[in-house]
Order: sequence, then structure tokens, then C-alpha cells
Amino acid sequence: MPSQIKIKTSALGRLIKEEKLYKQETAEQAARVEKMKANGEDEYDIKKQIEVLKDTEQMVPVMRKKIDEMKASLEGILVSMRRILGGRLGGKVTPPLVLGMKLMKR
Repeated sequence: MPSQIKIKTSALGRLIKEEKLYKQETAEQAARVEKMKANGEDEYDIKKQIEVLKDTEQMVPVMRKKIDEMKASLEGILVSMRRILGGRLGGKVTPPLVLGMKLMKR
């Protein structure tokens, strides 16, 4: 069971990083489009960059949904593990549980 915690925790961390990168890419792409408009660049090129921007913007809610789903899954495992291991470990919390709980707060 602890291996499931490690797997889910790693997956959640990866999803959080991906979401951050998509947000960063969205901001950079928006700035690129504005710069192209300000410089009076070709309309076709601007249109294509706007399409790229829209595609990137659409990924942010997709990533948020995946993060929420992974959090729910991890929370279920953490609750189960705390119940199961709470008595055996004398209330101690193992490192995977600690990491999982920290990621849940994000």
C-alpha cells in the first residue's frame, strides 16, 4: 500500500508542475501575441499564435481537473493508511504520508 502512496504523490507533484508550466507558457504566449500586434506583424502569423495561445489556455482547466482527481484519490488512500497504520505506528506518520499530506494542501 505505501507504494501506492508514493506513486500517487509523485503523479500529483508532476501534475502540479505541469499546470504551473502551462500557466507560464500561457503568459509568455500572450506576451508574444501582443508584441506581434504592436510590431504590426503579418495577420496570418498573429492568427496562428493566437491559436497556439488558445490551445495552451485550454490545458490549464484540464490540468486542474486532473489535479483535483488525483488529490481525491490520494486523499482516499491517505485516510485508509492513517486508519490502518495509526495503531501500528503509535501515531507516527511515515515520510510518504507526510509528503502526500503536504501535496494535498496545494
